[in-house]
Amino acid sequence: MKPMHMLLAVPACLLISACGGSTSSAPAAPVTATALAYTDPTPAAGEWALVKDPVSTPTRLVLDLVGPSGFLFRGVGFNLKADTGKVAFSRFQDSKGVSLGFMADKGILHDLDEASHAVPCVASAAGTKNDTLSVGLWQKCQRYEIPPAQYAPQPLGSGVMNEAMDCKSSPVLQVALVLAKDALPGAVTLTVTKAGAVPSEVTKDIPIQAVVKVGTLTLK
Repeated sequence: MKPMHMLLAVPACLLISACGGSTSSAPAAPVTATALAYTDPTPAAGEWALVKDPVSTPTRLVLDLVGPSGFLFRGVGFNLKADTGKVAFSRFQDSKGVSLGFMADKGILHDLDEASHAVPCVASAAGTKNDTLSVGLWQKCQRYEIPPAQYAPQPLGSGVMNEAMDCKSSPVLQVALVLAKDALPGAVTLTVTKAGAVPSEVTKDIPIQAVVKVGTLTLK
């Protein structure tokens, strides 16, 4: 018969082996997103849309604002809300790396002969607050120069009305988004909370409410 102390040693050794012989592995770190995937919206008649520009890269999404067919406009503006835990609004730069702000003006609402005048014919604004980007681009109601010959003579500075523009022919303005730091893969909520447009016929009730459709954005 084996001594009692030898019988007790066997289960004791098994317990030691079970508890101390294995180590638990640390949970794997979450894999952060490396690309933005955007699908353009399908606007209804009369609606504006933010569509992906070909200059976009996997890590920087450039969105073009285009207008509805069959209408002429003098200005447009909107507020874009985004999940800042996943994306960040990006500034544009010129060829020398100088910041141009959060909006790129594509020149659609400019007067055709603006380059020859010292005073710009458009006003613009762009900025961010918390999770919302606000942008706008509008023609000034008057060009500040002597009007062309077909107009009656007027004093310098009195000006004439700009021509309303077709905002469907090419992008009116651009905004851009980049990946937020340590953003995880998944859907990103983009919402236009408010938008307005100045129609061809200017009245006291401007800008009128407009609809800007946004596509779907996913981080991968």
